[in-house]
Amino acid sequence: MRDQGDDHGRGDYVPLQDSPVAQALDDKRDGRASGYLSELGRVGPLAGPVALQSALAFSANLVSLGFVGHLGPLTLSQAVLGLSCYNVSGVSVLLGLATGMETQAGQAYGAKKYHLLGTIMQRAMLICSVAFCLIMCLWSQLNPILKAAGQDPHIVDGAVYFLWLNAPALFCYFMSECMKRYLLAQGEVQTPTVAMLVGAGMAPVYNYLFVQRLHWGLGGAAAANNCVQATSALLIAGLLVRREWGKRGDAIRTWTGWSWNSFQEWGGYLKLALPSMAATSLEWWLYEGLILLAGVLPDAEIAVAVMGIGFNTTAFTYTVSLGISGAASTRVANELGAGSATRARIAFQTVVALEAALMAVVIALGISLASPWAHLFTSDEKVATATVAILPIVFLSEMGDGFNGACGGVLRGAGRQLTGSYINGASYWGIGLPLCWFLAFKQDLGVTGLWYGLLSTTSLTGLLMLVASCGGRGRPSSSDQPG
Repeated sequence: MRDQGDDHGRGDYVPLQDSPVAQALDDKRDGRASGYLSELGRVGPLAGPVALQSALAFSANLVSLGFVGHLGPLTLSQAVLGLSCYNVSGVSVLLGLATGMETQAGQAYGAKKYHLLGTIMQRAMLICSVAFCLIMCLWSQLNPILKAAGQDPHIVDGAVYFLWLNAPALFCYFMSECMKRYLLAQGEVQTPTVAMLVGAGMAPVYNYLFVQRLHWGLGGAAAANNCVQATSALLIAGLLVRREWGKRGDAIRTWTGWSWNSFQEWGGYLKLALPSMAATSLEWWLYEGLILLAGVLPDAEIAVAVMGIGFNTTAFTYTVSLGISGAASTRVANELGAGSATRARIAFQTVVALEAALMAVVIALGISLASPWAHLFTSDEKVATATVAILPIVFLSEMGDGFNGACGGVLRGAGRQLTGSYINGASYWGIGLPLCWFLAFKQDLGVTGLWYGLLSTTSLTGLLMLVASCGGRGRPSSSDQPG
């Protein structure tokens, strides 16, 4: 006879979904889902503004290329090569050095050692200033170096002229990056975003004034870039001073004034910053090196212009990954500084899922808008047609490149920058460069071959970075020591 209390007709049988074990598993699953959603709520508000900041910074270069591109293929090629040298010898190095702050400042803030953040920023600014002086020495020898490398002398002369005029912009750039990372470690992203919005918003105005109205050509584009970077840097500095002045009575103070300690412990900072610089630069240098390879292809003016548009396109779309990378490094560093490896792991898994979803959207939009995008940069139909042909490959390469960026942020937050530099060096230079050269020259695929090589390389690198981020443990940075 069936038990009157048994609604299932099987005696004392309890359905699996009602068992205590199943309920415990459901609770654990719900808790895990809640943890991921909670982490997404932390990552999103950081990643969005950081991505916007990066997009705004790159948009200023794209605006300049848009204005210069309508002056003719030669002028566009000079600007592309000049920006290539600016990025490979200047921005990549100084950005890499500034990212050393992400480990130290992020972990110091997570460990509640707030007083160290101001000193870390000062130290980063000093180190970047020394590097800036060395970069200027390199630029003084760049003209003969590029000509010896087989570049068209007419393109080189204009490119080096354009490069030197951008020196003030480079100084303002690294100062801005140091201040932005000081704020990012504290989860503060609104201040630099406002400043970058104003600076980038003025880019069309500056370019119209100097390039079109005053007819300064390449010099006008450089003057516009200087004004954009100076506007952003001065606004960030002004808003930062106002913020710190308003907090002068607070118990939690991250700025305690200028400190002689910023002249000390450079070794500890460089131990983190140099691998960060290597990881950033090794990838960036390959892209820029491929522009040089494009310069020795048949019809060099067209090839360099197309390669430059493709590079600046991928740099612009990569800003999404830069936002996630910045958020990842901050969240992982904060949690490791607070001693929570579990939450750091959840942060890693969240940013990887977010990266995959966003890159899928970027790829779909980019491929569908290839033709109008190409015509934004040039009125020359040969350049536009060749650009449209390579843009689908450019956008597909963003998935692997995106994982590289996001996982690079995780490794920086954990103080494992050296791992990222090893992976980037081996994959981009050991495999990527020979493959690109083989496809472009031996298979006669030209610029298309260069991008097929990059697609293969970024896919491999992204996979390796993902595997590396899954293993290993974070370690405290030298910021945990009194300073």
